[in-house]
Amino acid sequence: MIRKRYNVVIPTELGMLIVNHNDQGTPDTRYGVFWQLSQTGNFEPEEISLLQRIAASCPPNPVILDIGANIGVISLSIANVVNGARIFAFEPQRVIFQMLAGNMALNSIENVFCFHMAVGDTPGLIPIPKVDYGSMASFGSLEFGRTTQTDAGQNARLDGPDIEMVQVITIDSLNFPRVDFMKIDVEGMEEAVLNGARRTIAANKPVLCVEVIKSGRQITGLLAGFGYELFRHGQNLICLHRDQPAHVEMRKLLV
Repeated sequence: MIRKRYNVVIPTELGMLIVNHNDQGTPDTRYGVFWQLSQTGNFEPEEISLLQRIAASCPPNPVILDIGANIGVISLSIANVVNGARIFAFEPQRVIFQMLAGNMALNSIENVFCFHMAVGDTPGLIPIPKVDYGSMASFGSLEFGRTTQTDAGQNARLDGPDIEMVQVITIDSLNFPRVDFMKIDVEGMEEAVLNGARRTIAANKPVLCVEVIKSGRQITGLLAGFGYELFRHGQNLICLHRDQPAHVEMRKLLV
């Protein structure tokens, strides 16, 4: 069998990273992880800078959840600048999860804990479509858990013999004694993640960074109902709880 070799190790501003050189976006967008890292040495630098500052503004030794971690760019960027942070990174695509864990090992990062799991509102299993990582695509754009609307630039399907079943957990089921910051980027499953974290959010009132470009308008009502003030930043909502004193200073970063 001829194996397609697609992963490379490249220098970036964040450190040496394992990246799929085919992750260059779709042919008409050119927006993928490799394209940005190889061209600029960074990935979404304005977003990463803001998330670093928010994480640094959390109470000492913050607990941070990176839900939809991809290859670990955000986990690594926060681990590089926030002393004492404990970061829990979740990634359901098995091949990308292996890159995530490899990037933490490659950079000697000991405080990022990587999990090959999907996060949602109901424990169980979820189908992950078969993707050809040896062909050009935007792998982080792959959707699952519902009828696929964005297929990463390939004909990815949620049925057929090539799907992989991956465990789904809820954040509430993990019983974190403390959570300070949650970043959620799960390609349309953001509402499910939030619903599965209701108890955790109510108890801890963490800062939330939620990607909303694939979520319906109801997600803003859900977040407001949780007691959050919402600030739009690019494709994300940065959410600060109205009853969390630690968020008063963070608000200055957003207005």
